[in-house]
Amino acid sequence: MANQASRTALLAVDASGHAQNAAEYLARNARVLGIGEIIILNVHPVTSYRGYITSANEAEPDVGESCRQATNAARWALDRAQIACRMVTRSGEPAGTIADVAAEHEVDEIVMGSRGMSELAKWALGSVASKVIQRAGVPVTVIAAGSGEAKPAASSADVHRVLLAVDGSGNADRATDYLCTLGRSGLDLEVELLHVAKPIPAVCFESRAKADAYYREQCEAAVRDAKDALGCAGASLNVHIEAGDAADKIVQVAARRNCSQIVMGTRGLGGVAGLILGSVASKVLALAPMAVTLLRRWRLL
Repeated sequence: MANQASRTALLAVDASGHAQNAAEYLARNARVLGIGEIIILNVHPVTSYRGYITSANEAEPDVGESCRQATNAARWALDRAQIACRMVTRSGEPAGTIADVAAEHEVDEIVMGSRGMSELAKWALGSVASKVIQRAGVPVTVIAAGSGEAKPAASSADVHRVLLAVDGSGNADRATDYLCTLGRSGLDLEVELLHVAKPIPAVCFESRAKADAYYREQCEAAVRDAKDALGCAGASLNVHIEAGDAADKIVQVAARRNCSQIVMGTRGLGGVAGLILGSVASKVLALAPMAVTLLRRWRLL
């Protein structure tokens, strides 16, 4: 099937190398993901320039110039890959502004870099990315340090390999619907469909065969709906069952299968700490060397 480059992504950038990782990721993968246009957004926090004003007669700094400096590298990467892009500059609270601009322009996805997130505590302390995940009505793709390293841009004939983590919940259903929509739009997807079962002590089973049968039964129930839906959407499927720590297994299987993206739903609790502390999603974000797309809520297109 031919990819249809009709989706729009919002790329949130600042002057950091994390934002450049996200730009490089899009430059390499936009076409295979069906993204035809990218809105490059730089949000200038109000306090970041008001703090420099020492008197009523002192003019505010040139915010526009500061934003151009922050977006130049990202625009160069996308121009090099011949991807259409638009520049948007706003002042305000970053996370809320990113979510508002995404809604205003009706984008299909938000893409942003991370600072590495080796410490889960950083997520509980109100990082911009975690707040965007809470507020956005579209998928948010977080690019880990290193996953945006410069590589030849993907051609439209490439197959995009994605790991979809499912557990039979409504959160997983949102992630499945997202990938089904991409598949129906003509994108060539290869989905590694994974269910991680909670491990049961071996002494609870009469034999290894009994244990394998139990885990297989758990997996079949959890992946049944996602497997049927993705098959109808035209996605190529490989089903995996693992037992153990969910986040560890998700990242391990994604790496083993050479996935460029992990897709999963989130609980979407009201407070940032409720989403982050102890959740599977936060640990995957901390561990994964590849892009991670999270869906708290999503409009079915």
